[in-house]
Amino acid sequence: MITREYEVAQRGLGTSFTESEVPLQYALRFKNRFMNAAGGAEKRRGIIASGDQVPTTPNLTNWHQWVNGEDGATRYVSGSGRIYRFDDPSYTLVYSGFTVTDKIRSYQFDKKLVFYNGTDRPVYTEDDGVTFKELVALMEEGSVSTSASANALTDADITDWVGGTVVTDGDIVFNLTRNAYAVVTGVTSARVTHTPISAAALGLGVTSSGAEQTTGDLYRVIDHIELNVVRTDTVPDNVATLITGSNSAKVVVSADKVADWTTTEIRAGDIIYNTTRAAISKVATVTSSSVTISPGIATQVAGDSLVLLKSAMPIPYFAHVHYGRVYNIDARNRKNILISGANDPQDYTVDSVTQSTVTLNIGGQQPTAEPAVAIASFQTFLIVGTHKNIIAYRGTDPADLTPAGLFPQGLVAPDAFVNTGNDLAFVAPDGLLSVSLLVNSNNLQRSNLSEPIRSTLRELITTTPEEQIQCYNYQRRSWLILKIGSRWFVYNYTNLVLDDGRIAAGASWSEFDGLLCQQNAYGVDFDYNLITVGANGRVYEFDTSAVYSDAGQVYSTEYQTGWLTMEEPKRSARMKSGSYVSPTFEVGAPVVYTIEAVGNYDVEAIDTAVVSAESFGGVIGTGVIGTTIIGGGRASEVKLPLRWRGEQARITFRTNDSGGPDVLSSFTLYGGIHGVR
Repeated sequence: MITREYEVAQRGLGTSFTESEVPLQYALRFKNRFMNAAGGAEKRRGIIASGDQVPTTPNLTNWHQWVNGEDGATRYVSGSGRIYRFDDPSYTLVYSGFTVTDKIRSYQFDKKLVFYNGTDRPVYTEDDGVTFKELVALMEEGSVSTSASANALTDADITDWVGGTVVTDGDIVFNLTRNAYAVVTGVTSARVTHTPISAAALGLGVTSSGAEQTTGDLYRVIDHIELNVVRTDTVPDNVATLITGSNSAKVVVSADKVADWTTTEIRAGDIIYNTTRAAISKVATVTSSSVTISPGIATQVAGDSLVLLKSAMPIPYFAHVHYGRVYNIDARNRKNILISGANDPQDYTVDSVTQSTVTLNIGGQQPTAEPAVAIASFQTFLIVGTHKNIIAYRGTDPADLTPAGLFPQGLVAPDAFVNTGNDLAFVAPDGLLSVSLLVNSNNLQRSNLSEPIRSTLRELITTTPEEQIQCYNYQRRSWLILKIGSRWFVYNYTNLVLDDGRIAAGASWSEFDGLLCQQNAYGVDFDYNLITVGANGRVYEFDTSAVYSDAGQVYSTEYQTGWLTMEEPKRSARMKSGSYVSPTFEVGAPVVYTIEAVGNYDVEAIDTAVVSAESFGGVIGTGVIGTTIIGGGRASEVKLPLRWRGEQARITFRTNDSGGPDVLSSFTLYGGIHGVR
C-alpha cells in the first residue's frame, strides 16, 4: 500500500484552471474557510446582532461613523432616506429630511460628519447627531449692524465689503433670524444691497416674523453662480423670459430656449430670481416642459425676466477627502470634480460665472470622456475611477496636481476602491486589480490580484448591478473583501509561518456565503470591528466572538481539491485504487466532517466517509485543567475507509453545523498502484 500526504492548498481558491490542471497550491472549492497563519483551512466566524432592531425595520443600505478624537466614535446607520444613531443598545432616528430613498453616503471633515445621497443637498452634524444643518458654500456670516434695511446689509465687523470679501451680485443672503432669503444686487465698501427681506416682500424674501431685516439679525452670505441651462444663440446662459401661460408657482420658457428641463443641470433647491419682481424662489420640481417654484412669486406674469442661479456647493455623487480638501464628483455633471478650499468643506468661493478655479475636468483627461465613478487616495496620489479608466494624479494641492498614470481598466462601482497602504485595489471588469508603487521609484504599476479566480469574477461582475459590488479592507484579518451579489470573495494577504519558523508572503482566495454575505453594506469601525447592515433594520458584527453561525443560521463549509494522482508532481496514467483517508484537523466542538472521494474510472469510484469529533473520545482539540485550556489534539493517524478507482481522484471535505473552532490542515490518502490500463 502506498501513501501520500497532502497539505491544504496554501493559495486557496483557484477556479481559473481546468480541473485536470489545478496546481496543488489551489483548491476547486474553498468555501467559508480561509488560510490561517499556520497554513490551515480555518472555518470563518459568524455574525451576532449589534444592538436592537432599528425602529420601523427599514432596509438599511449603509453605515457611518463620527469619530471624536477624545471620546472614540459614534455609529450611525441609514436606509429609506433616514439616519439613525446608535445609542447602545437602541437606535434613534436623528434625521429624516432627505426627499429620496437613494443610498446615503458620508465623509468626516474635522468635526463635521457630512451626509449626501446624490440628489438632495448635503447635510452635516458636528454635535453627534443632535442637530443637522445644510452644508452650504459659506462666504460670510455675522450679525446685521445699525444701518441695515429691508434692502441692505451692513456688518460692523466688515469695514470694506469690496476689498475685504468676495461677495458679488448673484450671491444669496440668508437672514437666519427672519428665515428669509434675498439675492445680492450690488456691493459697495459700506454695504451689500439685495432684494427685499420684509413682510411686504415676495417669494423667499417674506419674513416669518412679519417684520423687515433689522439690527442684530443673524445672517449668512452663500456663494451662488450662474445656472447656465438656457440656450441663447446656441450658447448656454442663465437668463430667460417667462412666456404666456406661466403662473406664480411655475416657470415656462420657449422650447427653443429649454427643450427639456429634465436633461439640464437644474435641480430642486436651485434659485429662480425674477428680476422684474425683485424676488427669488427655489425650484421645487422639474418636468420636461416647466419648473415649479416654492413659494410662488405673486404678480409674476408672462414677459418677466428671470435669472437662474445655483449654489457653488456641489450636490455630490461621490465625495472624498484628500489632504485637507473635499473632492466632489458633481451629480449635475459627473465629468467635473469640484474641490473645496483648504481645510474648509464649505469654501467654494469662485468667480460668479464659472467654477473653473476649483474644478478638475475629468471628462477632458481621457480619450473617452467617461463620467467619474469614485475617488480615492493612495499615498500622495489622487486616484479617480471612471467606467473605462483609472487616472492617477500626483500631488496634495489642486494647483500642483500632475498626471501620474492612466490605466485603461474602468471602475465598476462607487464602492469598488479600497486602500491597503501598499496598494490601492479596485474592482474592474477583469477582476480585483491593484495600483502600487514600483520599488525604488515614484512610478505606479498595475497588477491583477485575482488571477486565480479571474474567470469566475469576470462573469459575475458583468452580470451584477453596480450597487451590489463592494470592496472593503478588514485590517483585523488582513483581508480584502470583494462582495458581488450575495457572495464574498476574500483575498487574504496574511503572511504564513512555515514549519521551520520562517515567514513567507501569503496570498490566498476564499469564497464565503450565508447571511453574512447577504447584507447591504459593511465597514470597519473605530475599534476595528466589521459592521454589517441589511434588511429588516438589522445590524450585525462579524468575527467579534467565537460564534460559528450567522445570527443562528448554520452555514456550510467546503474544501475540494483538484484531481490528485498520488504521484505528483508528475502526471501519471497508472491506475490506482484508494482505500483509506486520514484527515488532520483541529476542532473545538463536535464537528461532523463528510469526506467524499471521486475517482475518474467509473461510477463505482465514488465513496463517502463521515467522521465526528465525538468519535475520537469527545471534543477534539480541548482539554481543561482547572480553568486552563490545554491540548490541541489532532485526529490524525486514524484511517477512515474511503474507496475510489482511477488514474486520479478528487477529495472533498464538507461540514454543515455551527461548531468551531475548526481547522483542516492536511490529509493522507492510502491506496495501491496497479499499472497502466
